[in-house]
Amino acid sequence: MRERLLTYYVEAMQKAAKDFDADAFRETLLPCRLQRHMQALGAYGFLSVVKGKKYFLKHVPEALRLLREETPAAQNDYPVLHQLVSGLS
Repeated sequence: MRERLLTYYVEAMQKAAKDFDADAFRETLLPCRLQRHMQALGAYGFLSVVKGKKYFLKHVPEALRLLREETPAAQNDYPVLHQLVSGLS
């Protein structure tokens, strides 16, 4: 589903903006996804521990799964992040 949505978006942008660089756009996606997963994990931790909204803890496993799924592709650019995430249980 993610790849289909990405393809749809890239094709639409190429039609709408003649100078749209699909390769450059695709290169920005991995760092954005990594940042988003980490931001979500931080928010879930803050909301559950600091704000006492424990029901946000149920979202941690999926956010962590997504971060684990993404980090191998970024291990050359972000080796410390990859090592850290690989060591998480």
